[in-house]
Amino acid sequence: MFEFQWPWLFILLFLPLLPLLLPQSFRRKVTPVERTLTCKTQASLKVPFLEEFIDPKQLQQKPSTSLLRKILLISAWCLFISALAKPVWIDGVANLPVSSRNIIVAVDLSGSMSERDFLLSGSKISRLAAIKKVARDFISKRGGDRVGLILFADHAYLQAPLTRDLTTVMTLLDEAEQGLAGDRTALGNAIALAVKKVQEKPKQEHVLVLMTDGTATVGMDVNEAIEFAKKVKLKIYTIGIGSNTTTKSTLAGRNKAISTSPDDATLKQIAQQTEGFYFKANNMQQLQSIYEKIDKLEPVIDLSQAWHPTKDIFYLPLSLALALVSLLFLSNLLHLYSIRFKEGQSHV
Repeated sequence: MFEFQWPWLFILLFLPLLPLLLPQSFRRKVTPVERTLTCKTQASLKVPFLEEFIDPKQLQQKPSTSLLRKILLISAWCLFISALAKPVWIDGVANLPVSSRNIIVAVDLSGSMSERDFLLSGSKISRLAAIKKVARDFISKRGGDRVGLILFADHAYLQAPLTRDLTTVMTLLDEAEQGLAGDRTALGNAIALAVKKVQEKPKQEHVLVLMTDGTATVGMDVNEAIEFAKKVKLKIYTIGIGSNTTTKSTLAGRNKAISTSPDDATLKQIAQQTEGFYFKANNMQQLQSIYEKIDKLEPVIDLSQAWHPTKDIFYLPLSLALALVSLLFLSNLLHLYSIRFKEGQSHV
């Protein structure tokens, strides 16, 4: 649909009628002789007896031609005023968030994330695959929020900056592979990188969802990173991934139980000191319920502000008005040419 953004300008349609409202003393009728002489020359002469020397047929136009010119002139004026009223085409309705959160998802890519101790549809999958499945569903529901992605192991990397393009973030998460950033766990570096992104937008609310299955073994000291997070008011939700023990085949062909438990104490400390929460996920059901809880703790902001994308189309009535004026101008030229041609024929 379309509408006029300045409809009050249509009052200008009546502007040509203003002379009719003037008192009779201010109005003077122009004789046909004066009109003809004005068209032929820049200066008009008032000679009362000139009617005797001018053929009356030259002063008259065909009724149909005169009516057509009036219609063209009125139509051009209406189209010109329509262009001034700023017509726009409204292309549907888009909802924009009044405000939004910045949510950074940090995923551990250390060597232990390849352990297959999660079940999905009866099949064992790796911890990283389980995180991808559940985190992807979580990100897809954050419409209106800005979401970023950090991948960490020996070092922390910003894989996706804070953006509302959730499809791209999910694609980058799907492409993440274990060992991409090393085999160890730099928890402090992941938090410090998130703090750096928070400092770029200090007046907005930020949340970090940190997922790991190990203990900080490299990089910045975790306690120092926590202090940085507290200064910028970064709320951190920590998720410990994986069962407490897993089995590993030895050279003798025996299965040996080894501990792969995340550092629960450190993860709890990170969450508590940043006003977040710590969660433990040993299976897919627990991991899924954790993200559902985070969704409730950080609900998506209602998209209540409507935005109407508009496109200016004033050039359409303006182009038509100019076309009609050009046509009227050509018509007048042809009329004058015909008069002079007839005068030339009469002299001959």
